[in-house]
Amino acid sequence: MTYSVNVEWRLIRGDRDDKWSCHRCLYAYHDPDEGDIFYIGKAGGRTIRERWNGSDKYWVKEWLDDGTLRRVNVYAGFPDWGKGSRHSAAKLSDAESLLIMRLQPAGNRMSTVSRISRPGLRVVCDGNWPHTKREFWDTLVADAVVCRVPVLSASNAPLLLKLANRQAGEPKCPSPRTYSWGV
Repeated sequence: MTYSVNVEWRLIRGDRDDKWSCHRCLYAYHDPDEGDIFYIGKAGGRTIRERWNGSDKYWVKEWLDDGTLRRVNVYAGFPDWGKGSRHSAAKLSDAESLLIMRLQPAGNRMSTVSRISRPGLRVVCDGNWPHTKREFWDTLVADAVVCRVPVLSASNAPLLLKLANRQAGEPKCPSPRTYSWGV
């Protein structure tokens, strides 16, 4: 089965922007200095602001406080499931996990090594999407192990060190002979 979702991305501008109160959508944290999306999430039953203020996002505030990040742009992504199709939490999760798997944002821990298969899913990112790649397909790569090793540079060394400390003890790659996803 093939299904496509177009996600219209909009930059949240300032504290009073109405997009902070949106839910049933995706959101992305972007480092405008480095040009990287460093986190992708979904606001299912909570608003984007509630997700931003969640206790599980403490590390973003720490990085802003200690200078690892100078500033963050927050984007809201509004999915259009197509004519006659309805929103579902499962579809939102599928779109989120596909974007995480393909882009490997530095702050995401889930869906970076494996995810539930939805062959035929296509996510197209439109609007103010802050990445050059805009189209993502869900395809299975059997018997492959895909590991992404970040390139160390002077600009991202503090960020990578913090990520390594935050994710200590977690496996970085699947064990051999497991199914994984390629880019």
